[in-house]
Amino acid sequence: MKTSLLLLLLNFSSVFNGITAQYSDEIIVQKKGFGFAYYQTGSQLSKEQLLHILDQHPEARKELQKGHRNSLPASMLTYAVGLLITCPMSRQLATNLTGWSQVRAQAC
Repeated sequence: MKTSLLLLLLNFSSVFNGITAQYSDEIIVQKKGFGFAYYQTGSQLSKEQLLHILDQHPEARKELQKGHRNSLPASMLTYAVGLLITCPMSRQLATNLTGWSQVRAQAC
């Protein structure tokens, strides 16, 4: 009895949250490839529309512009570190691959 009541309340709350989230005026940010996509009430916003909406909130607009300025250096740093880590590892794996095959042949 208690579990069925708990499940009923859980279902009701999830349906209620889903309905209210669809009609919210919040701006949702999603990562898409190398950039971001902005959504409001289910439809995607262009950068101009987003900036027009953020004209009413100057601090939020300033933070968005600062984030756009910092995104390119952060992406470049991320890819550079990835290359610095994966290149030596792949070189080590490629040179030791023949050694692994010889060990297998001797073990059999």
